[in-house]
Amino acid sequence: MTAPHLPAGHTVAGRYTLGERLAVSGEAASYRAMDAQGRALIVKLFDPELGQRADVMTRLEHVHATVARLPEAAVRVLDAGYDAGSGAPFSVSPLVTWPTLAQWVARGPLQPPYVARMLRSLGELLDAAHQAELFHGALKPENVFMSPGGEGHVRVADFGASVVRSASPTHESYAASAPWWAPEQVNASAVLDATTDVFTSALLAFFSLTGRTFWWSCQSQPPDLKRWQQEVMGDRPLASTRARELRAVVNPALDVAFESALAVVRSERPSSVGALAYQFGSLAGYTDDPTNPTLALDAPDLEIMSRPGLPPVPLAPPRKRRSPWIPIVIGVIGATVLGGAGLWLLFDQAGDRAEKAQADAVRPTPPARKVAPDPSAIGPDADAPPEEPSTRRDGPDASAAQDETPEEEVSPLVEVRIICTPACSSIEVDDEPVDDPTSALRLAPGRYVIRLNKPGYATRTETITVGASEPSEQKFALSPLRYRRPPKKRCSKFLKNCP
Repeated sequence: MTAPHLPAGHTVAGRYTLGERLAVSGEAASYRAMDAQGRALIVKLFDPELGQRADVMTRLEHVHATVARLPEAAVRVLDAGYDAGSGAPFSVSPLVTWPTLAQWVARGPLQPPYVARMLRSLGELLDAAHQAELFHGALKPENVFMSPGGEGHVRVADFGASVVRSASPTHESYAASAPWWAPEQVNASAVLDATTDVFTSALLAFFSLTGRTFWWSCQSQPPDLKRWQQEVMGDRPLASTRARELRAVVNPALDVAFESALAVVRSERPSSVGALAYQFGSLAGYTDDPTNPTLALDAPDLEIMSRPGLPPVPLAPPRKRRSPWIPIVIGVIGATVLGGAGLWLLFDQAGDRAEKAQADAVRPTPPARKVAPDPSAIGPDADAPPEEPSTRRDGPDASAAQDETPEEEVSPLVEVRIICTPACSSIEVDDEPVDDPTSALRLAPGRYVIRLNKPGYATRTETITVGASEPSEQKFALSPLRYRRPPKKRCSKFLKNCP
């Protein structure tokens, strides 16, 4: 399933003349175009087989209608229909003249204040979309456009890309999307929500600060998709640590924001992109308040290298310095108070230690407890272990003496069998690999996190509870990474010109 490749000069629907091809992602191809009035536009042509699926066309219509009600930062669809020559569905959008995030970062990493402003603008748009139950699911540096004046304003395109990609998957689009996907998107049937866009927004912030994607498996093209799947579902390093590994710099103060936003479990992420933007700005010491802008960074960190062809990013004015005598006076007063308190504590603790030493001198030392040898380690010909001196008491206090040292109860192990459909190639229990995934596990009662793996299938992470009962079975079905092509259906209406 691929989008048609049309030559320059081809007329779509008799109204739009195509120019150069800008991008191809397997299921869609974007072209620079012009209408009869000379307006510069973007025409996107989709795989012709999508036109045979009424469910996909209906979902695209809903996305286009919802985007039309969002703030102007969302790039709207002006027209849509079918190309009579190729039979492919198409959509028409205005040409955005702002540079993309990828183009900005190609000239050098961005500084935290600018990234904070970008996240704030991105959050305003995406939070409005999420309130309308519309989730992007396909954010990437190529469809996020940055204001050329350096204010951090954004415009976002391709709100329907995740709909088309899920209905017409290709290996090429999978490889292009992997660096920006959330863990739940590995599963083809996953339902997206606001935290999916939160995860991707954090990846975009890391890319803005370093010029590199967060995943080791995606540092080259094409990415190592098998290794990426293990990375995205596994434990993450701190953002500052990964940046050092990539020979870049991320302020360690931002690690908390990245750690929560890039969590595998959705409930551990910020609930919205706006919440992520606020947390990021607070940790970076940046307050986006036009009446009192502040940057809690040293002056050298605020310099942004000049980039040819791009305007400088405006920065907040430096903070006023306080008199150098104020900290000295405060330090002298603090040292005097703390010194007096310290002397009082020193003499008080010395008296307590002396009293404790006198009490210990008259207290009898309890006999050392001996550990009994393992009976299984004593053979029939082995020497008997030395008998421990008897401490049994005779008389009415004998039972009370025995109750003073109760034996520690040990929970018995329970047999648990993990059954995968199809069979797992490896199983991990609390991050520890199981030697034989086909054999039963013997676990103590409690909660465990298991991870099920099989090449070609989405890694599944589940939490199981083992009770103190009879052996049990835990059954899990794995979802394949490849989608099955749906049967062809007769075309339904798609905005306009449906044959």
